[in-house]
Amino acid sequence: MSLLIVVAGFIRALAAALGLYSVIRQETLLPVTMTHSRLVAVFIAALLMASISALLSIGSLRRADPADVF
Repeated sequence: MSLLIVVAGFIRALAAALGLYSVIRQETLLPVTMTHSRLVAVFIAALLMASISALLSIGSLRRADPADVF
């Protein structure tokens, strides 16, 4: 589930980032570009963080006492 959330959020964040890059490029005349390597690196980092978060939450659920949950 967390991986689906990352993919859905990443698409929206990519659109926002490309829009901001465009505005920055036009207003400041700086050569700011979104490279493929940067895009892939951020996507992999987001996937890794989501996976680690999911694994940590599953571990805490396994240790939880059912009587304390309800």
